[in-house]
Amino acid sequence: MTMITFDHGNVRFNYRVAAIIIENGKVLLNQMGSNPEFWFPPGGRAELLETSEESLRREMREELGEEVLVERLLWIAETFFTLDNFHFQEIAMYYLVHLLEDSPLHNQDTTHHFQEGDMSCLCRWHDLNKLEDEIVLYPVFLREAVHCIPDSTRHIVMRENQLD
Repeated sequence: MTMITFDHGNVRFNYRVAAIIIENGKVLLNQMGSNPEFWFPPGGRAELLETSEESLRREMREELGEEVLVERLLWIAETFFTLDNFHFQEIAMYYLVHLLEDSPLHNQDTTHHFQEGDMSCLCRWHDLNKLEDEIVLYPVFLREAVHCIPDSTRHIVMRENQLD
């Protein structure tokens, strides 16, 4: 399939899906080898002719090697930011997701490693109460939003500072 992303000069558009996985006061986040200074929720680009939930399930299989339980859509976010000399406009769907009972990712003391193409990536649990002190989390709105999961889907528009 074809990922829903395109470039126009130094502007890049992305349609992304991501999982918000919270257990025991911790949130599961990824870090890419190409950008080790920040963390983000597991997920990736949607592909043509996939629903956002289908894209999310595919991304969880690709990144985490896991089937997951998708509970519901939390946020639709329009985010504008600059990274690696590109100006991004990203539309992302953030879902509340649960791991299956037998998932090895329940082990919150382990850093999980995976490959995304030719990049090595990390997946690790982070204490919700220490997010601001220990890591840089993007998109910025999640730094507060993960502390108060909404009862209904929310629309977020965010213009962020340069990330690189």
